[in-house]
Amino acid sequence: MILLRGGERRLAVYIKGGDIVYADGIDKESSLLKGIASREKLNQEERVQLRRLLEEEPLHFGKTLIERNLISKSDWRRFLENKVRAVVASALDMEDPEILFNQSELGILPVNFVHCPTPSLLLQETRKVKNLKGIQEYLSHQELRFCPQADCAPLNGAPPLTASEARLLSMLDSQKGWQTLIEETGTTPEELTRDLYVLFSLGLVEQAPSAGGASEEKAEYRDVILLYLRLIRTMKNGLRDIDFSEIARKALADTKGPVKTLFHDVVLVSDNREALVQEVLQRFNTLGSLTNRRLVLLTAFNKFIYLMLLRIRKAAGKTRVGFMLEQMMKAVLEAEESKNHPDLMLYLLGNLEDYAKQLGSR
Repeated sequence: MILLRGGERRLAVYIKGGDIVYADGIDKESSLLKGIASREKLNQEERVQLRRLLEEEPLHFGKTLIERNLISKSDWRRFLENKVRAVVASALDMEDPEILFNQSELGILPVNFVHCPTPSLLLQETRKVKNLKGIQEYLSHQELRFCPQADCAPLNGAPPLTASEARLLSMLDSQKGWQTLIEETGTTPEELTRDLYVLFSLGLVEQAPSAGGASEEKAEYRDVILLYLRLIRTMKNGLRDIDFSEIARKALADTKGPVKTLFHDVVLVSDNREALVQEVLQRFNTLGSLTNRRLVLLTAFNKFIYLMLLRIRKAAGKTRVGFMLEQMMKAVLEAEESKNHPDLMLYLLGNLEDYAKQLGSR
């Protein structure tokens, strides 16, 4: 499950086998219930029963409607597909949301499953995004240059690019800035923004590194790694009589991708913190060119910590995990790196609070 938080909005997208199978965070059911009540002429008691069911057991709402012949299976599936599109569209419209991941079982009734190919759906909804003013202001910055993603691969199942998107991609055979692309494509700023946004979303284009950006990026990544290493050390200290290395080995046993690359066979608690930071950075650099390097680094650490907490709960119980999470939050608040990056501090505190709820310690 992917959870996106921005302001008061909380959106959830459930993924299985590469497809979006369910989404939540937008109330479409209330309108559906009103339509059914009017069409089927439901009495007040029936309306109250369904409203209570929707509030108390929302995942059983569709099953009940089908069993009572108030909606057909095909119409319920169409409703769910439209809701998935609405949630994805709303997610794409969020400005810099917090993104959390949960690998627990989905817990969704079979009747609520849909299968929407993720690349295809994302591309369709990305093209519909209307609020691109902030994106245009960022992309048109005079110092930015754009180039093809170094390791991009075709997205199976994705709709083909439009003529303007394909043309723009073919023109990015070298690093080019905003004004150059405006002149060469002959498009309006709004049209160029949309095409670049789509290509970025598909991982086909990336921002070319600036001359002084590498050292600044490395310094930020160092702080990110140091802060997460504090959390990992706090977990180890909280285990006391339980073998930390054995828990870590089991947590990493079936991992792959960035998590395995960064953490497999690494001693993650060491008195030589600088050597450990350099080890993680070197492994991180072996991942090659990435569309959003910072997000990949954060996501890998988040996934590792969550897998560790699941194992610790199994070995020591949720009370120990709850105390451990409190100590981790305290460590975040006291860390020097948090003072340098308050946005990262808030992001981590939100993640840890969500972990506490998911693991039953809140």
